Amino acid sequence: MKTTTHKAADRSRWNVWWIVAAPLLVVCAGLIYEAYLAQRAEQDLRLRTVSALSTLRAQLEGALNSNISLAQGLVAVVATKPDIDQNEFVDLARELFRQPSQMRNIALARDMVISHVYPVEANRASLGLNYMTHPQQREAAIRVRESGKIVVAGPVNLVQGGVGLIARAPVFVRDPATGQAGRFWGLIAAVIDTKALYRAAGLVNVGANLQVALRGKDGSGDIGDVFFGDPEVFKQQPVSQTISLPLGTWRIAAIPSGGWQVDHPDVWQLRTATVVFAAMALVFAAFWRRYLKERRESELRLLQAQAKLLAALEQSPAGIILADAPGGEIRVVNSAALKIRGLAEEEICGKSYIELGRLVPTYHLDGRVFDDDELPLSRAIHHGESPRNMELLLHKGTPNERWVLANSGPVRDDAGEIIGGVVVFSDVTDVKRTEEQIRQRAYYDSLTALPNRVLFLEVLEKAIKRNNRQGKILALMYIDLDRFKIVNDTLGHDVGDLLLHEAAGRIRELIRGSDTVARLGGDEFTVILPELTHPDNATVIAEKLIRKLAEPYQLMGHEVYSGASIGITFSPGDGLAPSTLLKNADMAMYQAKDQGRNAFQCFSAEMTERAESFVAVEKDLRRALERGELRMEYQPIFQVTARKVAGVEALVRWEHPELGMVGPDKFIPVAEETGLIHRLGIWVLRTACRENMELGAALGRDPLRLAVNVSSRQFRLGFDAALVARILEETGYPADRLALEITESLLVEEDNRVHQTLVELREMGVALSVDDFGTGYSSLGYLRRFPVSVLKVDRSFMRELGHNPRDTNLVEAIVAIARSLQMRVVAEGVETEDQLAQLAHIGCEYAQGFLLGRPVAVAVLAESLNDSDLVD
Repeated sequence: MKTTTHKAADRSRWNVWWIVAAPLLVVCAGLIYEAYLAQRAEQDLRLRTVSALSTLRAQLEGALNSNISLAQGLVAVVATKPDIDQNEFVDLARELFRQPSQMRNIALARDMVISHVYPVEANRASLGLNYMTHPQQREAAIRVRESGKIVVAGPVNLVQGGVGLIARAPVFVRDPATGQAGRFWGLIAAVIDTKALYRAAGLVNVGANLQVALRGKDGSGDIGDVFFGDPEVFKQQPVSQTISLPLGTWRIAAIPSGGWQVDHPDVWQLRTATVVFAAMALVFAAFWRRYLKERRESELRLLQAQAKLLAALEQSPAGIILADAPGGEIRVVNSAALKIRGLAEEEICGKSYIELGRLVPTYHLDGRVFDDDELPLSRAIHHGESPRNMELLLHKGTPNERWVLANSGPVRDDAGEIIGGVVVFSDVTDVKRTEEQIRQRAYYDSLTALPNRVLFLEVLEKAIKRNNRQGKILALMYIDLDRFKIVNDTLGHDVGDLLLHEAAGRIRELIRGSDTVARLGGDEFTVILPELTHPDNATVIAEKLIRKLAEPYQLMGHEVYSGASIGITFSPGDGLAPSTLLKNADMAMYQAKDQGRNAFQCFSAEMTERAESFVAVEKDLRRALERGELRMEYQPIFQVTARKVAGVEALVRWEHPELGMVGPDKFIPVAEETGLIHRLGIWVLRTACRENMELGAALGRDPLRLAVNVSSRQFRLGFDAALVARILEETGYPADRLALEITESLLVEEDNRVHQTLVELREMGVALSVDDFGTGYSSLGYLRRFPVSVLKVDRSFMRELGHNPRDTNLVEAIVAIARSLQMRVVAEGVETEDQLAQLAHIGCEYAQGFLLGRPVAVAVLAESLNDSDLVD
């Protein structure tokens, strides 16, 4: 380290004529000299104390800001990825903890409840802690949320032992539709070990000649409690400086261990010497030599103190540069500063900070070079400012490119005048690189390396604006892979992941370099096609994609077939907002699926009308459930040979006050998609059981066997054996007279919870019937695994029964299988006598259809039936 110092003041030269006036002059000189020594000693002591304190403040502030910067990096990740799971969080936290810091642990508190923590084992007990209900944590958590800034609390005694600071940072997440931040997600809390922080800042080993104290607990500044050192330090005219926190301040103060009282020569000895000197010129000459000697010793002590200060600065891990005012000549620079700047000592010392800025240009985050007045030292020396946490880029575009975090401030004398400036900066290049890696994870899909939803929305918004300026057409494709769930469920997730990866590659092969393909999640992809001259350009690409994605995949020894359904929308014709275009493309994609899959469909206004119709049906259906507009009808199930009623199937009907009778095909799909099917299903089961109990009473016999449809969606929404048992108990309907009709798709899902529910229902005595058997995933395997009692042959087999040998053979096979497994068979959709005769010939026991009886209300059923019509 090199320094430059001011020259000592010229020594006074005595004139021989002064010897004549020695007796008079020495008395005055002795008194002046006595006061001078005391004043100079105290000034020197204060200067050394200020220098030492500046170093300690800079080191403490730098260490604290380094810890806070790491926490801010994690805030950026959670803001873009609010659904981060524990494994991802542990990976990120472990990466952060590899950086030099004093953090003991870090936690995420989504909605103010701690959901993630690292290290996990040592802090597992904190999981689930709710800041809003914790009396010691509530006030600080609210302060963070309302301020929107990082709040440093403490020091506090930690539950894990020891004392620490708690830095809490608010997290505001991006809106997935607009990409803009705003919604409060929760907090990130980082615990900083104060003992390690003090050690890193050099507070622990300040030496025996200095007493240091800190006050401002919880960032309360001058009015706060003293939390480090002896509180008496603040009462003894200390030198002090402010340490800025993100929200609040600390005050650091120091005094010499022996106080400010300065030893000086004995007054009476000095006066005696003065009298003697007045009498003898020789004594005066001897005194003068003594004075010169003491002055040289004092200067030597000052130089030694300066050397100790420079040695302390040399040990600091942060770069430190001190410059004079007003010229800005650099006086002190430590090795860390030389290393970060990439310069030798002789290239810096003696130059001004302006020359240094031109020698090694300093860049803003946006790539602009700092003007002279914007440099940290310029703002400190010429404006008295203390800029904090300035991110600067040095050696831009070179192998030695470095990111630094700088803090600067003015150096003032006792009168408050600016006599220089100091800048303290830390190399945060590794932290920035880590943040960039985290940013990559936040914007790209890890499986396919494609842009994710967040980046896709940003690119789409920019592309729309650019296309509008150029007067071109933009197309947005929404691609959904067909049969992906089947592949994933049957061949495993590894094959499913490979299918997604290969499909992403095929899509990339067929698009232009200016196009963008992204993965939104699951098996859904989007493609942005900007700067088109005609919509046909997009449909040509869509046709190529459909052909390419329909080709077989060779995945882990399996030949897999998939295909794709594609929805296309155009801008500006179909809209200008990204959310509108995404919704349009999604609707068009579902239209393509409805038309048979492996096709594309362009968005049209009619699709919006259908969507609006869907919303209207949902709204009216909710009201229908509340206003009692739904009613039940029952279709008899006949024993084929006797033509007697063996039971009924419950069918729900909706009498809309304005639209009249609304068919189930209109409102059941809406109920399924919106989740209303759960409420509707409960109402149907309860009403059917109650009305059939009343029907049995009216007929003077046990209630008829009742079949009620239950969809797969109902099971996923909470339909279980306990719910059925409760309804049976409420209505008094016997369990052994009830059959629940389920679909084959429910049985092939291999959901353990569903399997357990079906077993429990069968143990209660409830029969299980497979509806539309033979049209879906018919499998002898699930007939063996599940407690199925009845197979219902789909009506599609009835149309050609007796005329198409293939259909006839299939029905015969179903009946044979059921008989061998001791199951009953019900044929649906019987409309002719010939069909009924064929069923009797085949040996099918039961049938239902318009030939035998149409669905009617329970009152009509009660009037039309008598005991002779019923199976005994």
